[in-house]
Amino acid sequence: MNYRTSALNLVCALATLGTFSAGAEDATSVIFSPETGLQISFQDQHRLQLHSAIWLREEVRINEDGEATYGFSVPLARVIFQTSVLNGLIETFLQPEFAGTPRLLDANIDFNFRPEARLRLGYFRTPYSRAFMTPIVALTFPGRGVVSDGFRINRLPGVMFFGTAINGTLEYALGTFASPPIDGSTNAAPVLIARLAFNIGEVVPFDQVPALRDSMAPGGSIGLGAAFQRQELGANGPEAHLWHAAVDMSVMAGPFFMTAEGFYRQRKSGDAEVTREWGSFAQAGVLVVPKVLELALRASWMDRIGEGQSTEYEAGLNVYIPTPTGSLGHHTKLQVAYAYVPPSERAVAPHTVTLQVQASF
Repeated sequence: MNYRTSALNLVCALATLGTFSAGAEDATSVIFSPETGLQISFQDQHRLQLHSAIWLREEVRINEDGEATYGFSVPLARVIFQTSVLNGLIETFLQPEFAGTPRLLDANIDFNFRPEARLRLGYFRTPYSRAFMTPIVALTFPGRGVVSDGFRINRLPGVMFFGTAINGTLEYALGTFASPPIDGSTNAAPVLIARLAFNIGEVVPFDQVPALRDSMAPGGSIGLGAAFQRQELGANGPEAHLWHAAVDMSVMAGPFFMTAEGFYRQRKSGDAEVTREWGSFAQAGVLVVPKVLELALRASWMDRIGEGQSTEYEAGLNVYIPTPTGSLGHHTKLQVAYAYVPPSERAVAPHTVTLQVQASF
């Protein structure tokens, strides 16, 4: 038996056994599995979890003359530390990124008083866009797409009230955050961000391939997001106002999942004319081989200041590594994606092929 076969058997054995534990006599348990990562529990009330994720990516770009350029990268290499005390009353989340320039992505603490009343403090993903709220390891494509990247409101320090009601039918989030600069301004009022969503049928999880789970009944979700920023352009000078609005819709049924988002952004700086930007995307995926093989499509359109209108069309194929009991789902997957951008619309290569391996636990 060679080393490669031994490693494969070890992975399958861990996936089959699920967990291992130790230290039951002193009410401390240590569990490891691809689903939970490394988990240490104390007195059945407190928990420490360690997760990690990495992307290995090979990208081929083909220009209008048919010339190809190749590039290998590691765009994501993260470790996640999570703690939970008093049966989940207080939770912390810490996520550094080591790919490229090492930096801290998330650092927040949650107070979970009730499902309807939760409070988050720290530096974290804002609740404006559903695609951005979805964990990056639970995406269908190797990225969230050009529209999400161009219109979402990124991580910010702030405080947010959020929760669910009516058994998850209603979701809400309302937060105030330190405002990023508008037009170079430094005197800024906090940015206000809100999101309200309704689930119909089964609650739609923040996962773009929910059919990887053991059982998932049909369901749909409709969400609305909004944000407002106000900043002074100088001492006693005019103000800049920036309005954001977003709508999202998701549907899951058996092996099928579809999600779409639309964005609007309006900017008014002093006496200058109002500028407006738009963007939208829609994507769909289906597991043609249950828990193993997925096919997906995505179309994106946006109209941004200085760039004009542009479109992008993508197709993807995902292979989720099979095991004797099913598959490891998002924890180990191979992604192949093709993107086409009409040559006259953006200063990028018309054709891009991406091969990406994701490993996480």
